[in-house]
Amino acid sequence: MSIPVEMTAVERWATEPRTVALAASLLPDPHADPALICASFGLRLAESDLGGYVHAVYFPDTIVCSTNPALGPNGRRFAFLHEIGHHAVATGRAPHIPPEREEAFCDGFACAALALDPAVLADGLRGLDQAAV
Repeated sequence: MSIPVEMTAVERWATEPRTVALAASLLPDPHADPALICASFGLRLAESDLGGYVHAVYFPDTIVCSTNPALGPNGRRFAFLHEIGHHAVATGRAPHIPPEREEAFCDGFACAALALDPAVLADGLRGLDQAAV
């Protein structure tokens, strides 16, 4: 007999039908050029060395993505889409998300956009570079 494992907050958001539908409606092609995705939301895309712990940052008019070479392309894509999740919350496109749940929602949003199993995040964003994204 197996013991049911409680879903994490990220897993709940990633599999929640409204999150999946929102990601699909906002991001018909989550693998498109990030600059084009930003432009579709009226955002600018910038790159900067954000250090080792910050992978991307959302501002109301700009998403800044890290140039840190330790983060591979899948990790960068996930971090970028996570910030699009923050934009969806900030602009009211996402359902009301309490501030204490916003980070988990944005991780779940990025997972839903990429059709990722949230378990690949167990080792952080670097684990994504071994995953098929």
